[in-house]
Amino acid sequence: MAIILGTVWNGDFHKLTHFTKRSMSKTEAACILFTHNMIGVAGECLCIPFAPHVTTPNMSYRFQLYLDFLKANKSFENEMIMLTDIRDVAFLGDPFSVDYPDGLSVFLEDPSKTIGTCSFNSAWIKEAYGPSGLEKLKDYPISCAGVTIGDYHAMVQYLTEMVATLSNFGLNDQGIHNGLIRFDKLKKVTIFENQLGPVLTMGYMSKPMVKNFDGSTPLVVHQFDRHPSLVGAF
Repeated sequence: MAIILGTVWNGDFHKLTHFTKRSMSKTEAACILFTHNMIGVAGECLCIPFAPHVTTPNMSYRFQLYLDFLKANKSFENEMIMLTDIRDVAFLGDPFSVDYPDGLSVFLEDPSKTIGTCSFNSAWIKEAYGPSGLEKLKDYPISCAGVTIGDYHAMVQYLTEMVATLSNFGLNDQGIHNGLIRFDKLKKVTIFENQLGPVLTMGYMSKPMVKNFDGSTPLVVHQFDRHPSLVGAF
């Protein structure tokens, strides 16, 4: 059984039924959510309460939670693992219905924005890797850290690197994620282009079409809430 890991805090599960109920109806994977200060019922997901870290923001601390969980549950060594945002992610099919390459699979955003032309991503890269790092990565399309899929061992390596680097830079998961996959810090990474794979990242798309280039429907849609016309549909 594949494993889905996510983190939610300070909210109402009633507003997340697009994920906890409708998305979970698309897959047989086990969903485990690390939660803090949530109200309501988590649908088909198992909740594990966590206490926020004293100094590390939850957005970064979640990677430590995932790493500790996977290390403590080596029975998942033969399973595929998915790390995902919750609020702006919806499944239109089973994310595990395709055969992913060995290692880690990551997903690009719309190519209309590169790391260098996005003020947020360029700042995050510069903070973590300095001006020279930004110069090397500025022309690459952005990979979003919000959805990452991989086998157990690749995921543990990825999380280990994320946690070690985040300890120095705090709230900068996106910049570090892009640095890890581009600076060959990981053993094996497959990078899926947007609208050419199982995950569609919609944030920078000028036309909010929930379709891949070949007309197929993506299995996972991310950042749909950047387009108000789609929020009601999801």
